[in-house]
Amino acid sequence: MNRIYLQVIFQLITSDLMAQQDEQISFYQYNQVTFNPSYAGKSGRLSCTALNRFQWVNFSGAPISQWLSVHSSILKNRIGIGTNIIHDQIGKRARTGANLLLAGRIKLNENEQVRLGLSIGLDQFHIDLSDAIVIDQNDALATSHFSTLRFNAGLGFYYSGKKINFSFSIPRIFPQTTMSNQINLKLYSPHYYLSASRVFEINSTLQWRQSLLLKYVRNAPITIDLNSTLIANDRFHLGILYRIHEAFGISGLLKLKEQLKIGYTYEFPINGLFSHQKGTHELMLQFELKEKTKEKSEAKF
Repeated sequence: MNRIYLQVIFQLITSDLMAQQDEQISFYQYNQVTFNPSYAGKSGRLSCTALNRFQWVNFSGAPISQWLSVHSSILKNRIGIGTNIIHDQIGKRARTGANLLLAGRIKLNENEQVRLGLSIGLDQFHIDLSDAIVIDQNDALATSHFSTLRFNAGLGFYYSGKKINFSFSIPRIFPQTTMSNQINLKLYSPHYYLSASRVFEINSTLQWRQSLLLKYVRNAPITIDLNSTLIANDRFHLGILYRIHEAFGISGLLKLKEQLKIGYTYEFPINGLFSHQKGTHELMLQFELKEKTKEKSEAKF
């Protein structure tokens, strides 16, 4: 277990040839401001979302991530503003980030709109390997211990129609590196997000939503999330997800009254980590204030 643990942690913090550096999120379709600033204010409501993700439970040093997002719209829904806060811990590495979000809307017609977004913020990276279990005693990274604060900015595009939406974003544009024990460490590489979804009307009370999320970072395989969700009376959501070559999962969401949504996702891996942990849990709590304007084209997403 210790050998597997070290391999995962060192790959995540010291190599450009690695898997996703950005945190995974399964409830992305309900809170895209986590990676796309143009989503800010889209619903026309004051929206507050808290997400907690406990990944690879029972695996030593596994990722634990928390998000808090608050956003709304002003000027008759033409402008969206908000903030997104993230804390992520994996083994000896931690990142805390805070971003301010600004989005503008261009309404094409009654059912279609385009949104453009910008985010600016700060990331604090902290790595402490001073008490790590070391296999190679001559490894210069074995005693690394540092904390650094970095500026970053992001861009996003979002199109939504009556039944379809499409988005592209780069949540943090600038790569980040630092020096530790005369070794150049890559803290972060820009990630590219492409998402799309479509809603099919089955009958007057039942809808079927298909969602797709692609994530790409240089020198790593593309991550592809596929989601299929049944929605009953716009209150009960039951879905399945497949992260290609990585995980399967099931999700459920309950809408209480008109303001509160509670969601839960469970994932289990289908790769080499299957026998070393007990799955991933993700919890979401979302509160939305009363709607400012009723735009049917936005209600489905």
